[in-house]
Amino acid sequence: QAQKWLDNEVVKDCTPYVPMDTGRLMNSGIEATNYGSGEVVYNTPYAAKCYYNKLNFSKDKHPQAQSRWFEKAKSVNKDKWVNGVTKIMEGA
Repeated sequence: QAQKWLDNEVVKDCTPYVPMDTGRLMNSGIEATNYGSGEVVYNTPYAAKCYYNKLNFSKDKHPQAQSRWFEKAKSVNKDKWVNGVTKIMEGA
């Protein structure tokens, strides 16, 4: 239960940082992730290129879009994630 919650939060919290043109990359994270597995997956053919390379992303739809969006989301939300998992694990 805690892992499913965390996976969902990670996908949700990454969304503002995922580059967006058509929404295909962002939606691939929602659809390709096996919630509860502990692995969030963005599976478009260009996902790795967008993630690992510093590119000039359009900021029209996601003003905070950037490469390494998980790292940014983690820096902003880590405490919330840890606290949420802790509460679930403790049965709160």
